[in-house]
Amino acid sequence: MRRSHLFLAKKFGAIAVLFYLCRKIFFMNKTFVILVFLYILLSACSGSEKNSPSSDKQAKGHICVENTCQSFGAVRKKDVNDVILKFNLNNTGNIPVTISKIDVSCGCISASLSSETILPGAYQVLFVTLNQKSQIGHINKTVFINSNADNPIMLVRIKGDILE
Repeated sequence: MRRSHLFLAKKFGAIAVLFYLCRKIFFMNKTFVILVFLYILLSACSGSEKNSPSSDKQAKGHICVENTCQSFGAVRKKDVNDVILKFNLNNTGNIPVTISKIDVSCGCISASLSSETILPGAYQVLFVTLNQKSQIGHINKTVFINSNADNPIMLVRIKGDILE
């Protein structure tokens, strides 16, 4: 270090000197610093592909639902007690998918599956039942499906209108 740097180090500390030198280098060699920064950034981005598993090497389950939002239209309260809708949950992945939990957004709906496991290439039917006794007007409810698939949380919705 030069004498002036030693003087600064004694007076302000080593961190101040380091900051001073970095600032001086940056303003003198902006192009060099920018190129080094871009090199580090690009090498970090390209290196992440080597460490991430490709879809060919690692088998995963994947749940697909053809129609994630179903409408039951308009129903009269006196005509129907419960509205039942079906959703087909397809496993398009390579390994079986296990449904660990099904949550609903409201106590007025319930959801049930015939089996918790969906084999590759197969499907299970999810039955969603709306008890519309205490409901009136426009309905928009959600069912949350938790699983071990690569898309661990799936959402399905039911919509419609309940008339008096």
